[in-house]
This record gives sequence, structure tokens and C-alpha cells, in this order.
Amino acid sequence: MKRKRTIAIALLAAGILVAAWFIIRTPAPKEISGNPSIQKLSSGEQAPRTHLISMRQMVSEATADRRHISIPRRSEDALRSALSTDKALATFKLLSDKALRTSEEEHQYSGLISDRARLLVAKDDLLSMDPSQESEMKRIVQVKFLADSYFWKDNPERALAHQMMMEVLLHEFPAETSKDVLKSLYGDKIELYQYLLMGEPSEAEKILTMAYGTQMEKVFRAAAGMIGHQMPSGE
Repeated sequence: MKRKRTIAIALLAAGILVAAWFIIRTPAPKEISGNPSIQKLSSGEQAPRTHLISMRQMVSEATADRRHISIPRRSEDALRSALSTDKALATFKLLSDKALRTSEEEHQYSGLISDRARLLVAKDDLLSMDPSQESEMKRIVQVKFLADSYFWKDNPERALAHQMMMEVLLHEFPAETSKDVLKSLYGDKIELYQYLLMGEPSEAEKILTMAYGTQMEKVFRAAAGMIGHQMPSGE
């Protein structure tokens, strides 16, 4: 019996040594190859920013602390102030943030994103050059509003939502616009264009074609690169 116990202990020790050897010899898991932007986006982190010169650098800075749907880094006071003057937009934000909506809330939500007047207000807000934080907050919410309106396939005002989106994306701001204001405005365009890239990439490519040779082409290409989307080369 003693001999069997000794043999069992020896075998157990040998097993531990073999396991330890494999652990030591096994290489650490390699990072998934491919675009790092996609890896980070898949884990919920913000896409890394492309730091190039001139316009691309400004575009990068414009999105350094912005996220697609939520507004986690913005002052709650500024957000409340921005929405206090637009009750309809405040209601949209409240309903949009809900994971599940009641049938009554869904009806109210659909009514908001299919309202022609609200779509026109969204466009005006997104083209506003007001440098205040309240205005920036409102634009961030309006980006989501316009995207939700356009991507609702049964929206009776979807054509108008598409037109508003096109006007916002292709609009070029005056050369004398301050850098700080431009960074904020380009941030809006980037988020809106990324919605389009992820929802209807063929439509995003059409808009890119329309922007060939303009500053917006550079913005759109930078926006696509941030989420690892390969765009066709220009003419």
C-alpha cells in the first residue's frame, strides 16, 4: 500500500511539472490582427483618432472626446440647459435613451422623428455656428435625431430626412471660422457620416463622390478610417 501511495504521489508531481512546463512554453495570446479601430469599437471603446496634418489633424481633434449615441463626458448642466429651450428634442432624447419603449412611447417617438418641422430644425441646429457649449450639446442630440429619422425605413418623411442629412454633410463652413468651432462642427459631421457608413455604406459612398475635391472629402475619408471602413479612391 505504501509503495502504491509513493507511486501515486510521484505521478502527481510529474503531472504538475508537465503542466507547469506547458504554461511556461505557451506564448501569450496575440492581439487580433486587423484594424485597431475595429478591435476597440467591438469592445465598446472609442475609435482611435487619426493624427495627420492640416484638415485630418483637426478632424481627429474634433472627435477626441465624442461618442456616437450617449454624451458621457459632457456637463449635465449644459445638456439640461440646451434641452430646456426645446421640449420636443428633450422628449426625443428621453425616449431615444430607453432600451424598451411602451407602445405609447413608440408612437410618440415615431411622431417626433417623422415631423417635417423637427427635421428642418435639426438641419438648422446642425449648421449653427454658435460656439456655446449648449449649442454643441443640442447638435450632438440632433445628430442622433436625424440618423434615427433617416434609418426608420417606414418613415413617411424619410426623403426629407435624407435631404437634410445631405445638406448637413456637404455644407462647407467659411474659411474664417475659428478652429475651436470647426472642430465641434466637424465632430457632428463625422458622427453623422459614420451612422451612414454603418447603416447604408453605398449611400455614404455616393455622398463621398459628391464631395470629391472639397474639404468634406477629407473629413469623410477620415471618418471612415476611424471605424476601419475602406473607401474607394477619388477620381
